[in-house]
Amino acid sequence: MVGEHDGCLKLRVAAPPVDGRANEEIVRFLAERLGVARRSVKLLGGAGSRRKLFAVDAPLAAAVLAQRLHHGARP
Repeated sequence: MVGEHDGCLKLRVAAPPVDGRANEEIVRFLAERLGVARRSVKLLGGAGSRRKLFAVDAPLAAAVLAQRLHHGARP
């Protein structure tokens, strides 16, 4: 994670934006960082754009998700 910009997370990924590889890398990053299964992270919009919208299906409060995004999931 690089930081935040205009209320959004700013990420830098190594995977190229070809065949959805960059999007999949973002899903992997979010799932790991939030401590949820990959199937719980869904790309809702922006598949071909720099700005994307994801949904996380997890029984966690928004504050917990925000804390994990900034500091990582606790074991």
